[in-house]
Amino acid sequence: MKSLFTTLLISGCLYVSAQSDTIPLLNKSKVTYTLKDIGVKDNQYKFRGRYLVGSWQPNIKKELPGLAALFVSGMAIGVNNTLIHHPNRFWRAHPNANRQFWDPSISWTNKYMNGDPNQGALFWGSTNIFAGVTDGYHLTKSIHDVFLLSTFLVIPSEYCQSPRNRHCWLRLFARAALYGVVYKAGFYATYSIAYPKRG
Repeated sequence: MKSLFTTLLISGCLYVSAQSDTIPLLNKSKVTYTLKDIGVKDNQYKFRGRYLVGSWQPNIKKELPGLAALFVSGMAIGVNNTLIHHPNRFWRAHPNANRQFWDPSISWTNKYMNGDPNQGALFWGSTNIFAGVTDGYHLTKSIHDVFLLSTFLVIPSEYCQSPRNRHCWLRLFARAALYGVVYKAGFYATYSIAYPKRG
């Protein structure tokens, strides 16, 4: 259930906008249009009912930065979840790691002067905006958040001009699903492969 919720959440977060490539063919005036008349290149569109529908063919050079950012984000949250829910897996893989930094049960004190909350923050921002540099839990969480949000800056934008254009919406959902799968693949790479249950 948690996996399903995460997939739906990331799909919802990745809702982006851009121009529709579905062109209604106007036959009411009995005027005939050719693909060349409406500025469409050959083989770019195909007929489906009364519409010309363009299929989404990802441009790897344009999509790669967003996919890479999501993969890294998924990896970071995979490490984060391992630290919280299965620390024994993390310590089995990294027996010499600094416990004061990577063990969430004690690393939370790193944010404070001499590890004492009563003495205040270790430095300005150590308990909030810069908590990511104080321990492994907050570091992996910060990496996750930064790369997830940066995805919106690098993915090609696309939107549907008409809310009734179901083909455009299906294409958007398919694209969101692809990004969701890549995100989950990053999570799986660390949570299940780098830190397996046994061995």
